[in-house]
Amino acid sequence: MTSTLTRIETIAENLATFVSLLRRESECLAQKDPEALAHILDEKNRMTATLGKQWDELCHAVGLPGASRAALEGRLVEQGDRATIDAWRLASRLSKNAKELNEQNGALIRLQLLQTNKAIEVLQTASRQNSTYGPDGLSDGSLAYTRTIDKA
Repeated sequence: MTSTLTRIETIAENLATFVSLLRRESECLAQKDPEALAHILDEKNRMTATLGKQWDELCHAVGLPGASRAALEGRLVEQGDRATIDAWRLASRLSKNAKELNEQNGALIRLQLLQTNKAIEVLQTASRQNSTYGPDGLSDGSLAYTRTIDKA
């Protein structure tokens, strides 16, 4: 049982770190700091891989490889160790918090992407308007002058 408790406590510690990363990500998104975001993304990817491996190891340790969260919780309750159940509940709360923060950050990213795409569209439209010239040497865009120098 101690092995299971230790595994869950380690997962909870890593989930707390992951939640902290998600909060930092949220701050960087608000500040629009792409360099810091790149660093955080690398850390998130490492933490996600670590947590996935730890989850698999925990499931194997309790005899439920590939188990769902509910199945694993059921097995822990069956085993009846109070400290393990408490550690599991902490890990579950941290996991839920991480999920919520990740969804919020995803919404911020989608909003920033939408704003960026709109800005690109405005710039592309403006660049197309004055990008070609007619046979008379005047721009074909809507901002073109209607008078030539010889008629001024």
